Amino acid sequence: MTVTGSVRCDLTAVREDRHRQRVAAVLANAPDRVRLILIVGALAPGMPAFDLLMQHTDRLSIDIQGEPRAVRQWVEALRSGDILAASGWSP
Repeated sequence: MTVTGSVRCDLTAVREDRHRQRVAAVLANAPDRVRLILIVGALAPGMPAFDLLMQHTDRLSIDIQGEPRAVRQWVEALRSGDILAASGWSP
């Protein structure tokens, strides 16, 4: 039997200065080997939230949802481990 679960983290629902706290709160309660649905809307990867997510990539399956360009940027950054690797993103 396969049992899976998902937890949601909506970054579009909070101000940018609260992204790290939102991610931290979700990660603190997310069991290992579940899917994290990260809702980014049109937001480019932000350093505080990105760094925290990178610490949990081994234990979670991260599903990025949002606008095509933002999803591409987040996926590229998380896959490479480098926020600057996201094409089209500039600090």
